[in-house]
Amino acid sequence: MKIVKPHWVDHHGTPIFSIDVHPNGKRLATCGGDSNIKIWDIEPISDELIEEDDHDHDINIKGTPKLLYSINNAHLKSINSVKWSKDGKYLASVSDDRECIIWTLSPIRSLNSPEVWTSTVKLKGHGGDITDVIWSPNNKYLATCSLDKSILIWETENFKIIKKLPKQEKFINGMAWDPIGKYLVSQSDGLITIWNTIDWSCEKVIKDIVGGIDLQSFFLRSSWTPDSKYFVSTQGYNNNIHSAILINRDCFLNDGKSSGDTFELVGHSDAVTVSRCSPIIFKDNSNNFYSLILLGSIDSSFSLWLSPPTINNKNNNNNNNNNNNNNNNNNNNNNNNNNNNNNNNNNNNNNNNNNNNNNNNNNNNNNNNNNNNNINESPQLIMACNQVFENSIQDISWCPDGLSFFVCSIDGSVVYVSLGLHEIIDGSLQPVLFREKEQLFKKAYNFNLPNEIELFIHQRNPNPTTPITRSTNEVLSTQKESKTLTGKKRITPVTTQY
Repeated sequence: MKIVKPHWVDHHGTPIFSIDVHPNGKRLATCGGDSNIKIWDIEPISDELIEEDDHDHDINIKGTPKLLYSINNAHLKSINSVKWSKDGKYLASVSDDRECIIWTLSPIRSLNSPEVWTSTVKLKGHGGDITDVIWSPNNKYLATCSLDKSILIWETENFKIIKKLPKQEKFINGMAWDPIGKYLVSQSDGLITIWNTIDWSCEKVIKDIVGGIDLQSFFLRSSWTPDSKYFVSTQGYNNNIHSAILINRDCFLNDGKSSGDTFELVGHSDAVTVSRCSPIIFKDNSNNFYSLILLGSIDSSFSLWLSPPTINNKNNNNNNNNNNNNNNNNNNNNNNNNNNNNNNNNNNNNNNNNNNNNNNNNNNNNNNNNNNNNINESPQLIMACNQVFENSIQDISWCPDGLSFFVCSIDGSVVYVSLGLHEIIDGSLQPVLFREKEQLFKKAYNFNLPNEIELFIHQRNPNPTTPITRSTNEVLSTQKESKTLTGKKRITPVTTQY
């Protein structure tokens, strides 16, 4: 595990309220109490060698800058949330000034910074401070919520309001769009509201499993697991114990009180106000699926959890079928051989075969039951980090690799954490490939998952170039060798761009 706290990622000593990693994993956006938005290069944070070789502002000197661009006075007041669009083209920000602004990378170049980000449109419509902004999974919609107790839905082609959802009982402190795009869930103090995005109707309101204490945070940032099975609610509180609550997707269709529908992630000494899930689905050796869940709390600590497994019954069924087929084949062979003998021997042999078959089937069933019993079907704590921050956690953002993430705090600092697969439980989990994820969503939800990778590549360049192949000698001859200011040798390999 690698934990880095870059001292140079800051907002002039003011709180950092929100943080978001670009879909390509190369940029990091932060915002805070100084009304500024900052775009950082992730490489100097994740790689200490590159950090030593940086040149913050002089882009005429070769090196890797830490700060790509600072949008100074991006809003008139504190900025509460920043979110990249799914294709990485836009950055949305919302503020206490009641505006949502959409930013994009400008073709104009500056002598003072590697990039320039400019506003394309300002969205107005809320009558109170805007607490959160979120893009839909298909990038077609943008949702904003506010202390005016309303949610506005915007289309993202011309950024016009298409729906204003009915006002809630309380201030809305955060939202989460499920990976399929069917549900938009908003959370207030002690209140969870599920909206059906097909007709924007209120599907359900849940009141009895969250809240019960005075909310000490401006934000409640909840999330969904990447397999869309669980909604991870913040602000759980039961018998004087704080927690996050995993709510099964099926609870949105029933009374939400059935056994096994919810799990409590217990361990923080104060309210959990942030939950963020890794974008990657993981699987074990039996092809059961898992998700990684990060929690941030007012107690200034964060914790990492492994979700309950989604049991893959297909493997068990296949094993039973294969064993039964083998038994049937053996029976047929034995019966054919026994036909040459007398009827008494046939009867005896058939009885023996039937007994053997029954024993084999019982053994197979027992083995399958034993395998299922060995699986821990409860959430598991992987790690907890204390004393990293001096004040409450405000936001968390995962990198696209699903194993590294950023955390920001009201104390104005940021932490980067990178994990290895061997550090997750017993080290047997592996990332699920897109094809497997596609099959999972089709089987579970009858949903055709868009190819996220292809979508991102083709939106960067509608006409990708043919990959370039070179011999080893050609590559070596074109590598660039240089030295850093500290005298270290640096090799820059040839890269192919789209």
